[in-house]
Amino acid sequence: MDFQSPLTQFIVNIIVAVVVGVTAIIVAIWIYKRQKLKKEISYEIVSNAPLVSINEKMKDRIKILLDGSEMNSPRLIVIKLINTGNDAVKKDDIEDPLSIQIQGATIISAEVLNTDPQNFFLKPEDKKDFVQWQGSEITLQKKLFNPKDEISISTLIDGEDQSIYVGGRIANAQIKALKQQYNRAMISYLIPFLLMLGISISVYEFTINTNSRAQVNTLSPLDTILTYIAAITVVSAVALYLYDTRRKNK
Repeated sequence: MDFQSPLTQFIVNIIVAVVVGVTAIIVAIWIYKRQKLKKEISYEIVSNAPLVSINEKMKDRIKILLDGSEMNSPRLIVIKLINTGNDAVKKDDIEDPLSIQIQGATIISAEVLNTDPQNFFLKPEDKKDFVQWQGSEITLQKKLFNPKDEISISTLIDGEDQSIYVGGRIANAQIKALKQQYNRAMISYLIPFLLMLGISISVYEFTINTNSRAQVNTLSPLDTILTYIAAITVVSAVALYLYDTRRKNK
């Protein structure tokens, strides 16, 4: 490739212009999306372990009793709920209360393990009444969830095979597993990084070509390589943005 030919320089300048234009559009859309209010409750299964460990050879000779009632497979489960959105979830937003269903098991007890902030409950009785359970379902009373508020629920169950489902109906809000949010958070930081890298290289190339090389009308191999890198970073950012948007709408 002749890096000093007018055609090559024209193509490179076109690429730089396209990169800058596309970057500006994507940055504007990204800023708008980030500033848009979003209600979102995420959950995480912190632990799910047997209450006691019994050797298989001794299993038929040992009985586990709780208040006089025999338990076959007692397990202790801790579930954390977090407001991962940027808007508060108010009581009036909750149509159907948040619930935790543990299929294939019987719930023996459930309680609030801890909260963040610590003053999530202003009164001790509010903390006690917040969790109710029956059969295989835990129901949480309607409560204000500010952004980043966390609450952990500890529950004792009896059952070997469990399928845990967290549900509810909240106006303009989503309830999702926390693992998906961590992946999205990583992508949300990677997109602006790629955009800033692409636009920085493009601005640098534009400045160099306009000032120092305007008189000699030449283009070095390094300039061409940097231009292609800028284009690749912006295309990658656009691809990640489209992927993130598609995953979010599922």
